Amino acid sequence: MPIAVTGITGLLLIELMIGRLPRSAMALAQPLWWGIVSLSLIPRLGPAPAALCETAGFLALLELEGTEERAALPMILSATGLVICVLDLWSEPWWAFATTIALALWALVRRMRPYATPLAATALDLAAAVLPLASVVAFGLATHDAPLTVLVGSSLVLASTVPATRPGTNTLARRDPHDHFWMRWWNAGMLTAVVAAGVVVTTYWPTP
Repeated sequence: MPIAVTGITGLLLIELMIGRLPRSAMALAQPLWWGIVSLSLIPRLGPAPAALCETAGFLALLELEGTEERAALPMILSATGLVICVLDLWSEPWWAFATTIALALWALVRRMRPYATPLAATALDLAAAVLPLASVVAFGLATHDAPLTVLVGSSLVLASTVPATRPGTNTLARRDPHDHFWMRWWNAGMLTAVVAAGVVVTTYWPTP
């Protein structure tokens, strides 16, 4: 873990220097520094644990950059690093499942109060839409059980029925009265669940 400690210490030092050196350069240095640290973690921890640590670091940077309304480029670098780290986890489906579940919950909460950066709301809506689906796919790869995976995915779609169809959930699950995220997600999820169920039934239906 010395590399991780060194990496975190480096991030803190860069953060402390933001007020003394050009803010834009220091903000840009943070995701680049964590990217270098991430590459060093792989031979020490192994691909999946290293990718999980890297994901946590890039997510923390993204939150810091977004809440402080920093320039778009550091946020793009952190978001890109986050996506790459999540993709690296797919060699270990259970790790990918746990990570995408956690990130999906973060995205669903964060989309309610998106960053002030242009297009942040759209990007968060996309993440909140894709990550739950990714977690279901990861669960399927981990269990190798297609019927159970369809059941889990269908349960997820069923759970989204309330925020999608009940007007009283505007203040709890919707960004504003014009937010149609849940209705669109529910419609797409219903279609996907029905198609997946049809494929599974056709594939696993006993033949005479």
